Parts: sequence; C-alpha cells; structure tokens
Amino acid sequence: MPSYEERSTQMETVLKNSVSTNYYGEAGQSNSRTPSAEILKELSDSRYTVFDVLPSFFSHSDPLVSLGELVYFSVLLCILKPF
Repeated sequence: MPSYEERSTQMETVLKNSVSTNYYGEAGQSNSRTPSAEILKELSDSRYTVFDVLPSFFSHSDPLVSLGELVYFSVLLCILKPF
C-alpha cells in the first residue's frame, strides 16, 4: 500500500480535478465548477483506502478542494448509512 503522503497527494490531485476544468493549451486558466461525481468516483474505485486521508482536506487552503472533499464525504455517508 502507498504511504500516507502518496495517497494524500493522489487524493488532492483527484479533488482538484473534480472542481476545475482544465483544457489543453489553457495553462494557468482554471475555471471552477461544482465537484464532478465522475471524477470523485475515482476515489471510491481506488484499490487503496482513502478514509484515513479524508479528514486532512476539511481545512485545505483551497476552498474548492475542501468542497470536493465534503461532497465526496457526504456521498460516502449516504451510501454507507444503510449498512
């Protein structure tokens, strides 16, 4: 299993990608959007656990990354609640 730091870095990348639109040739121009469920699904489909990494993003310096994390966390709670 990758280290905590590696998983944290990978999760941050996924969360950033979920709340921004980047197109080839538009360096430095990132448009914000509502977190993408399709991209956040990558975290659920991961072979490695991300639950221990999740809390570190509640107070991330980028509020959009925190928003993506909160959306993902909320979805997890809705899915796991019946169990």
